[in-house]
Amino acid sequence: MKKRKVLGLIIAVCMVLTFAVGCSSGGGNAGGSPTAPGGSPTAPGGSPTTPAPAHKTIGVYADASDSYYSLLNDALQACAKQDPEVNWTIDYKVGDSTANGQLSAVQDFITAGYDAVIVIQNNPNTTSQCITLCKAAGIPYFGAVHDYSEVANAKDSAGNTSYDFEAGGVMAGQDAMARGISKVIMIEGVLGQ
Repeated sequence: MKKRKVLGLIIAVCMVLTFAVGCSSGGGNAGGSPTAPGGSPTAPGGSPTTPAPAHKTIGVYADASDSYYSLLNDALQACAKQDPEVNWTIDYKVGDSTANGQLSAVQDFITAGYDAVIVIQNNPNTTSQCITLCKAAGIPYFGAVHDYSEVANAKDSAGNTSYDFEAGGVMAGQDAMARGISKVIMIEGVLGQ
């Protein structure tokens, strides 16, 4: 059940990215070729041609090596292969659990000219810096996994599939109590669930 929820979140991210990046590319007929009904370019003589798929790159940064994070990468790669209109390159970088690692990866994605950036954050302050840098470069910034709604410029991000770990932990505890569960084993993480 948990994997289905994760996959659902990932598919939502893919759909948002496909829409956002596709829309930002302009989508017009920039080559000047005549256009057939329905928008397909035509070859000389009037027969429709199949345009080569556009190529888009997404830089994905995971704060650390984590099986949960790698599921996100696996799902993004699978979704990318199924898109007939865009030839996606998903560059997945695993960080060293430092704020500097997060900032450096995002700066590298910007310098390389990626079409979008997805970040599993290390640090909210660094996330703010990354959002500012991506916005200045005109590259959509998407957050994943960790809630960063407290970041002052969170609304400048293009989207996210983040959630509040603490609220999730409270809800899980309330659900357990409502079901009459008498024993709970709690494995504390660093995020305060």
